[in-house]
Amino acid sequence: EVVVIIGRSGSGKSTLLRCVNGLEPIDSGSIWFESRQVIRTPRDLRDLRKQVGFVFQNFNLFPHLTALQ
Repeated sequence: EVVVIIGRSGSGKSTLLRCVNGLEPIDSGSIWFESRQVIRTPRDLRDLRKQVGFVFQNFNLFPHLTALQ
């Protein structure tokens, strides 16, 4: 299954994905994925990150490393 999030610039798409992936804290509410509430334990986040991915607009690569590193 593929889910696409579409919206104008600044509408919160990236913030939503960062919250889902645990990269940004949520202020209130809860996040559910495949009928399970996502609890912010390392194991839950690791399992979720195996199934959810996204591509950054700016890749934020390390300029001093090679692709192999």
